[in-house]
Amino acid sequence: MGTKVAFSVSDLDVLKLTDHSSLILVFDRIQSNFGNAYNKNNGIFTCTTSGTYVITWSIEVKENTAVRSYLEKNGQTMSLLSVTSPAISSSSSSQTSILHLTSGDRLYIEALPIASTSGVIVGSSFAAFLLY
Repeated sequence: MGTKVAFSVSDLDVLKLTDHSSLILVFDRIQSNFGNAYNKNNGIFTCTTSGTYVITWSIEVKENTAVRSYLEKNGQTMSLLSVTSPAISSSSSSQTSILHLTSGDRLYIEALPIASTSGVIVGSSFAAFLLY
């Protein structure tokens, strides 16, 4: 049987983003971490087995908030997700990517507020698994 690499993490704490500063999202609730490649202290997944991975993440924002998030691979943007919420309710969105990763590659989600609003994230998740 092949190497198992997969993780699923989330964060339900409120996170306020301000001043157009980006921030790496750190997910402290670990549902699974097969292969122990996700670091809950810095929010970074470090690939230990080269292959093709399915990566997904989701963001929920508070009402009257706009946030843009990026899937970063070794500091390079691979995909993005924007969530804008009206004044009367929260909104959420998710994104999925399929990427080839080499051992040592680092993946993380970076987020920042859009426009002049401060971004308030009220829930988020991040997951990946080795497809083949």
